[in-house]
Amino acid sequence: MKKVGVAILGLGDVGSGVYQILTEHSGFYRSAQNVDLSVVSIFEGDAARAEQLGVPSQLLVRNVAEIATDPEVGIVVECLSDAEEAKELALACLYAGKTVVVSNSEAFAKYSGELGRTARRHNAGLLFESCVSGLPVLRTLLDGLQSNVVSRVICTVSPSMSSPEAAYRLSVLASVAFHAEIPFGKIACEETEVSAEDVSEAAVLGYAPRRLAIAKTTDGGVEVRVHPALVRCGSPLCADSSYSAVLVTGDSIGDVVLSGIGSGALPAGSIAVSDVLYAAAHDEPQYTASRGGSESAPPKLITDYRSAYFFRMTTPDDPATLSKLTSILTKSGVAVKAFVRHTPEGGKAAVALVTQEMRESTVESVVTKLNASGFVQVESVLRVVL
Repeated sequence: MKKVGVAILGLGDVGSGVYQILTEHSGFYRSAQNVDLSVVSIFEGDAARAEQLGVPSQLLVRNVAEIATDPEVGIVVECLSDAEEAKELALACLYAGKTVVVSNSEAFAKYSGELGRTARRHNAGLLFESCVSGLPVLRTLLDGLQSNVVSRVICTVSPSMSSPEAAYRLSVLASVAFHAEIPFGKIACEETEVSAEDVSEAAVLGYAPRRLAIAKTTDGGVEVRVHPALVRCGSPLCADSSYSAVLVTGDSIGDVVLSGIGSGALPAGSIAVSDVLYAAAHDEPQYTASRGGSESAPPKLITDYRSAYFFRMTTPDDPATLSKLTSILTKSGVAVKAFVRHTPEGGKAAVALVTQEMRESTVESVVTKLNASGFVQVESVLRVVL
């Protein structure tokens, strides 16, 4: 039976989950997976936190050099909240030839090149599944869907997650999915407000709001963006907000959906531990296939997106208004998929509609024309996905 010592850097949400899982499941891993994993060292400055988690004091170290030079440590799990610290400590362990499992998405999005080069130079493994999600997305792409050319990845974004964090994660995921470098700084992040009126009108048309991270390949290039959007009620992306969902579209298999509780100590920890097990199961250093290759040209990133759109408008309570509105939309090349008009209040009618797909530039032109018409006021515009 293969015996592997594991060190953990940090006991925050991910690190505490990693520690609990490795401690409670050690017998299962020995019997079912023929690997003896044991936590032999933990880098954590908060002794009270470690004590609360039941960590034996003899496992705690104050200096990462103790981990890097410890012959018992084969795999290091980075679970730090600070990106710069995560990078520096991960590099120190890679220099020492330790396989490192990275969980800090900002650190990996910013420094993946340096981390990857260091790992290969020092014959050390590097894996980063938990940088993307609390769901096994990368392993699905690399070990399940590798026969497909992936054209689209859509992820739900937790309401508590910041747009930069979502951009870091999407950068890593899109780079793996499309085998090309997708810089996080090129990802468009929007914080469009979804009002109570939007939610109400969208529900009548069969849609609900969600924050999404989207990466798509098109004939013109690659779209990468994070923003609120409406998704069809009943869609896999419209699950309860406590759940995470990822939709991957492959050219042969079509849409594949992963869904589950993707946040919290145990879900996030379980993904990091899956990387630990993957590395432990192989004698040679393992590397999660990453961002492009030596022959990969940087993709063209486009911003004139194609999407369906939701318009919410107010118009006069005038029988001729609908005809004039339809005329503007038709002349602008807008095809309407769904439409609802509510009983007027205060002399104004509420109109909501969902269009077929069109370009962002077309939407901007249509909004300008509608607002300049003198009889339509566009209250909000949201993208519609699925």
